[in-house]
Amino acid sequence: MKRYDGIKNIDDLETAVGLFDKAINHPSATNDPNLPRYLNQYATALVKRFGINHNAEDLQKAITLVKKVFREVDKDDQNYEEVLGSASECLEVMYEEADSADALHEIIAYGKEALQSMPPEHPKRPGVFHMLSCCLRKRFTLANEFADIDDAVSYAGKAIEGTPEEENDKLASHFLLVSNCLHLRCGCWPDSDYRSIDIQYAVQYGEESVELRSLGNSLAPMALAMHAQCFHSKFEWDGSWKDLKESISLSYEAMDYGAASGEIDWKLSSELAYRLLLACKYTARLDRLLSCAVELLPRATLRPLGQDQQRVLSNIYSLATNAAAASLEAGNDPYEALRLLELGRSVLISMQLEAQMPIPELQKQHPTLADEYIKLHDQLRSSKITEEPFEIRHKITADLRNLLAEIHQKPGFDGFGKTLGKEEMMKLADRGPIVILNVSKFRCDAIAILSDEIKVISLPDLDVDVLGQKSLELQEQLAAAEDAQKDYHLLYKNLTEILKITWRQAMSPTLKALGFTKKPRDEKGWPHIWWIPTDYLCLVPVHAAGIPGKATVMDRVMSSYIPSIKTLAYARAKHQNSVSLAGDGGAVDRKDVRALVIAMADTPERTPLDHSELEAKAVLDSFPDTTILKQPTRQLVVAELENPPPIIHFSCHGETDYDDPTESKLLLSDWETSPLNVSQLQRLSLQGSKLAYLSACWAAHGGGNLELLNENIHLVSACQLAGFPSVIGSLWYVGQDASLLAVERFYKEIGKGGNGGGFDVLEAGRALHFAILGLRESTKSAGNDFKGDPVRWAPFVHFGI
Repeated sequence: MKRYDGIKNIDDLETAVGLFDKAINHPSATNDPNLPRYLNQYATALVKRFGINHNAEDLQKAITLVKKVFREVDKDDQNYEEVLGSASECLEVMYEEADSADALHEIIAYGKEALQSMPPEHPKRPGVFHMLSCCLRKRFTLANEFADIDDAVSYAGKAIEGTPEEENDKLASHFLLVSNCLHLRCGCWPDSDYRSIDIQYAVQYGEESVELRSLGNSLAPMALAMHAQCFHSKFEWDGSWKDLKESISLSYEAMDYGAASGEIDWKLSSELAYRLLLACKYTARLDRLLSCAVELLPRATLRPLGQDQQRVLSNIYSLATNAAAASLEAGNDPYEALRLLELGRSVLISMQLEAQMPIPELQKQHPTLADEYIKLHDQLRSSKITEEPFEIRHKITADLRNLLAEIHQKPGFDGFGKTLGKEEMMKLADRGPIVILNVSKFRCDAIAILSDEIKVISLPDLDVDVLGQKSLELQEQLAAAEDAQKDYHLLYKNLTEILKITWRQAMSPTLKALGFTKKPRDEKGWPHIWWIPTDYLCLVPVHAAGIPGKATVMDRVMSSYIPSIKTLAYARAKHQNSVSLAGDGGAVDRKDVRALVIAMADTPERTPLDHSELEAKAVLDSFPDTTILKQPTRQLVVAELENPPPIIHFSCHGETDYDDPTESKLLLSDWETSPLNVSQLQRLSLQGSKLAYLSACWAAHGGGNLELLNENIHLVSACQLAGFPSVIGSLWYVGQDASLLAVERFYKEIGKGGNGGGFDVLEAGRALHFAILGLRESTKSAGNDFKGDPVRWAPFVHFGI
């Protein structure tokens, strides 16, 4: 460990972890009086490794060890103070991962116990004060108890008092913490004088932290960004333009530090940029600031650790949409805004697509690099499935990062693995426009990719605050309705209202600008739009927006959704490749199409699905070569997918995980022990698959983490990653009657528009459109003034080609 602390060789750290593990598990360890010290050293090593790999398993193990230290150590032990002091350093890292007030309460209790054991002059005492301040600050953000933030200020001040002047890095960290806590506390005071005092002191302590950056303080980017935020709050309080200019200057200095190291507080920078843009409209400068942050994203997210990648991405929520808005405001080419959106949205999906997309040009010019690229991606994919140890995954990730850097140095490959070019994007619009609905507090726009241009449609009336509030209220009501179907009709009014707002503020001006102002006369002449909503619009069925009986999206265009432009490019390339290999022109006679139905009429611990077998019959009526699996296990379904049929239909319960969307699942007979979830589906690599119909609730819902909305992590996107070019799912809970009607109408429609009347997956979007139009008509009644019930027909969506 000492050698690692000196030269930072990760091999030394790995060796130390292994030796500590053997030591504490040795038979003689139980009676060893030094066991608490060994436990503590082992925990410290794991915490240090966590700082490199961000592997939650290391942190969880360290927490368990530290708890054991507090239980095992004897107060009469001569090393008591040392052991608890070191354990408190582990607690300082643990608080960062705590996600509840209860977890923080436990850490605070351990910290206070450590403080009581230390004499006033103990060298680790300031570190414990710092840790307690951090915990109290975080608990304040969760529970909003003023006493917590007040104590946090006090503890941070005590950390400064006990730190020697020569320890610049630690002092800088303490000053930064005091500034941050004061900034939080100033918003709590009802009295304006107290608020003004806290702002002044926040600026003062921030200045102390920033001044230490020239002495090598590694926290410089964060200190500068926090200091800039304090100056901006001061500007909001007293209106001094001098404070605003200082805030701008500091934010750029923070970005310069971050650009050099790759360590940027993206969330803070994005929020700061928003306030600065509103205040002074320095669009060109803010465009550069945000673009820089987005460009650095790949360096932060190239990790083989799904949940930790989610944590990184949740901290940059809205960064890409704000960057795109700033780029448009600065007058840049609209393609630049699209490029930033592609870089900063659906990042996890894009990373997995890179491993699957064909690389013929690289294979042709640099076959050795191409083979290595494929090998490393295969290893990375495999390591996620088999849960290889961190040291293996870490090496694979580092090797892949270095290989990409080498590939980018080759002539003509500087854009390898990056976003599509402008011409490539426009080529994708040959079957219809691709429209990105970019929502930002800077400005809102529909960016339409057409076959001959990229068009920006300004949406100045789109009220982000109202949209956000109503979208969240709607999601809460939809979630509650799943448990109270008898009250489901009460959603009608609220859903209809948000669809009207979305129509007036976003969809109507977009369709008008694109020339889609009337209902097409010919069924075969319907235009088709591929939508990419962002931020809160991800929660809204934009295809269903409109004023019932007057003007709606569904009466003007057919709608499909895609997580990103790259996703569409990948799906179409894969489909075209399969068509070329089959030589069938894309359309296949229905009797020659294999289909698989997963029918879960009865599910453990869930209500029966009485219409499941009727859905299976609807598929069988359209495709005679259909296999029906009743009540299958996950293992059986996965085995069937090893040689997948072109069509697979799931008729089962679906559930979304509001905390971790990768755990959202389809419920099979053994779902309680072996759930078929997002993370498992997206690891599959299916060949020959064409269409997946997920007749399951919440299949297209991205969970409750609003900061991951732009990542599109749900069951539908997982099926796309698995290899299905087209996937159908639902945005919320769907009643069995509506579900059956949608299924029956869809499978009757799917062959109508194909070449020669056969099955063509390119017609899936059209088939769902007309199926839902029919379903919408069936929901019209005197009870809703013959306008239809969007709660029943609106959740069905098509993702894909």
